[in-house]
Amino acid sequence: MSKLRSSTILFILLVILACTKDKANGPEDDNTKDSPMDSIMVKLCDSLMPNYNDDIALIINTSCAKSNCHNSVSAKDGRVMETYNQVKAEAQTPKFICSIKHEPSCDNMPRLAPKLSTESIKKIECWVENDFPEN
Repeated sequence: MSKLRSSTILFILLVILACTKDKANGPEDDNTKDSPMDSIMVKLCDSLMPNYNDDIALIINTSCAKSNCHNSVSAKDGRVMETYNQVKAEAQTPKFICSIKHEPSCDNMPRLAPKLSTESIKKIECWVENDFPEN
């Protein structure tokens, strides 16, 4: 019964979010509407404000910019991720988030290693959503 109640509440929440329109933006065409999950991510990112120096660099340095991956010596697939500007440039590519989330249409990253933690992925998503703050 509890699972049914939780599922019903989640469904109603998603329907409400899907039907809600941001009045401040005025009329929207069908190509600019956000999905309910985008709204949830924006709300999460309102409270989670990671920056590169304090949060993202540690994740990237321990999971990506290491020997035989994306450091300046190895540069797998021509990608180096050792500096803020390099990581920002990679994070702006369409496949970056898809890869770290291990979505089916992308190559899983980190390759040959466990998926990043949910917390790390959320930090990276919010860093991107918040326009890549450095400090």
